[in-house]
Amino acid sequence: MNTILKTSLALTALATLAGCGECETPRAGNARKPAPIAAVAIKLTRADSSAADALPASVRSARTAALAPRIPGTYDEIAVREGDTVKQGDTLARLHAPEWASRRAAAAAALDLARAEHTRTVRLNLTGAATPAELDAANSRLRAAEAALTEADTHLADTRLTAPFAGVVSRKHAEAGDAALPGMPAVTLEDPRSLEIEVALPESQSAWAKPGAPLSVELRGVTLRPAITEVTPAADPASRTRTVRARLTPEELAKLPATPAPGEFARVTPEAATRGEGAVIAPAEAVMRRGQVESVWVNADGKASLRLVRTGRTAGTSVEILSGLSGSETLLKPAPELTEGAAVR
Repeated sequence: MNTILKTSLALTALATLAGCGECETPRAGNARKPAPIAAVAIKLTRADSSAADALPASVRSARTAALAPRIPGTYDEIAVREGDTVKQGDTLARLHAPEWASRRAAAAAALDLARAEHTRTVRLNLTGAATPAELDAANSRLRAAEAALTEADTHLADTRLTAPFAGVVSRKHAEAGDAALPGMPAVTLEDPRSLEIEVALPESQSAWAKPGAPLSVELRGVTLRPAITEVTPAADPASRTRTVRARLTPEELAKLPATPAPGEFARVTPEAATRGEGAVIAPAEAVMRRGQVESVWVNADGKASLRLVRTGRTAGTSVEILSGLSGSETLLKPAPELTEGAAVR
């Protein structure tokens, strides 16, 4: 009887504990959603589109050649000075490479010998004193000697640097007596009749820049609108800018009081500024940095969303946003409780 009573009490206790455990375990259907985070909203602004939006640019030659020797040696002579005007084919520099003169003389002597042997073998072959195989060998030696002389002549010609086009010597990199090494320029030549404007546009101001679009340029007090001819496809990772070039046509150059020189200063107004749109500006406190990575929190339809950005100039407590934001977003002040997708209000 006692055994039965003890068993009943134990079963009752277990049932009670089990029931309490079920009471304490919340059902999935009754789980409460976390309350929206009370985040501090930050509005983006745009800088005034004023003269400050004008960017420094420069006139450059669209046709430039950095002339370097193809063979090693030393410079006997640099025949030009910076600013000299040259014609196509003019000699700009001469190299001292005596080994190629020696090789040319040896190749010429070898060719004379090969020709004499070839003539003799042909004559002997006609009388049957030389076999066809001997004639083939003589032909082969003659062709090899001719190729060796051509190679020597080519390298001997490489001791002279000539102008590939008519232009102006913009820079002289070497002097007589300096070592001449392949790939190291001796002279830089530019064509002053082929000019273009080159400017580095911040990413945030370069979305409109495409080949054929007009570029607003101020040069020598005159506003020009040359068409863009080239835009680098990728931004420079250090400056976060894209290089844009626009060719100055004869019609554009005719509007100037005088033809500009390569290297002359100009100013470019980005198209966004001409439309009254300044750069996107955000409070510096909204930008988070971890190493080289910059990011901000954005209120995306009531949810926190992390956006990668690139910043530019900083002025006081504000920073220019070069890429990553359009300017219409609402930022959130960084806070530890913010997570991707968290509800915010």
